[in-house]
Amino acid sequence: MPEIFVQYPAIFYLTLGLSSLLVVALISVVSAWLPRWLMTSWDAEARELLELDTQFKMLNPWVSFWRYCFSRGGDEKEVVPFLSVRTLLISLVGLALIGFTVWKVGITPYAGMLSLWMLALLMLSVIDYETQLLPDVIVLPLLWIGLITNALLGTAGLQGALWGVVLGYLILWLPASLYKLARGFDGMGRGDFKFLAMLGAWMGWHQLPLLLLLACVIGVIGGLALMILKSKLKHLRTDYVAFGPYLAIAAVVVQWT
Repeated sequence: MPEIFVQYPAIFYLTLGLSSLLVVALISVVSAWLPRWLMTSWDAEARELLELDTQFKMLNPWVSFWRYCFSRGGDEKEVVPFLSVRTLLISLVGLALIGFTVWKVGITPYAGMLSLWMLALLMLSVIDYETQLLPDVIVLPLLWIGLITNALLGTAGLQGALWGVVLGYLILWLPASLYKLARGFDGMGRGDFKFLAMLGAWMGWHQLPLLLLLACVIGVIGGLALMILKSKLKHLRTDYVAFGPYLAIAAVVVQWT
């Protein structure tokens, strides 16, 4: 650690706070931009496969993100993403997660990895709530990072984390497959399978039963709350309830209890 941070801890915590605020604000904007980029890329791939429009070209993701940040979210009626109320709310939640993690674990490499995980859960929860997507481009790298973290730093160990991945996927895949066999259509998005497998990689298999039970309880409460709000807010959608945010909330609660 630089000498100035040792002599003046206040400077260190101020730097840490400002850096965390910038990262969380960036996460807020990425969570809004990424689903749009993915849908556009999927459309481009479909057009190419079907030979519908061979002249259509995708923007480089960095160019696309830069344009999004300074184009009022793609809509002239929207504010610049960094200056929105949405970004403020997500930033406050993200800062609270980082602060609580550092308070519980201390300023250690493990606290850094847990903070990264918590912020990724926040991003995925927002994306799933708004678009019903759990992008593999976030979930799968997190799964591998969870395995590596537990192998080197975590409490679950590599074996516990590995079984967490296996059981996390099967716990949701098996009943969902039986449901589809009986009803003829999917009752749950397959992104939830990978999402729970990723949580198992971070928390270990022994935490999964409690995590899933708590997520179901929170989901029932959240579903009832949405039904009540629906009667007052006519534009609120309740035809599909994303399960990812409930899994993420349960993971945070179980992790710190």
